[in-house]
Amino acid sequence: MAEKWIQELKPGAYRKQLQRLGLVEGMEKIDPAISRKIVNTKTGNKVRIKGKTITVTPLLKQRAQTHLTLLSFKKNKKKRKSKKKKR
Repeated sequence: MAEKWIQELKPGAYRKQLQRLGLVEGMEKIDPAISRKIVNTKTGNKVRIKGKTITVTPLLKQRAQTHLTLLSFKKNKKKRKSKKKKR
């Protein structure tokens, strides 16, 4: 059976990377604005977030994009549930 892309993800890898960079502390929620800034920056360029300058790597950019994708899945799921209740 073919594996789905979501099965290959390492749980907590994005959070650990952001903690190493000093952008997130402990288990606080990751702000989607952080991920959007990272995704909108070209690989190899620097971006300033929360007063810290970081270089955007391909892996960091990929993890940020996955974070935004999973958030959109969650948002769409809530919309579908609310439509079912109205019927």
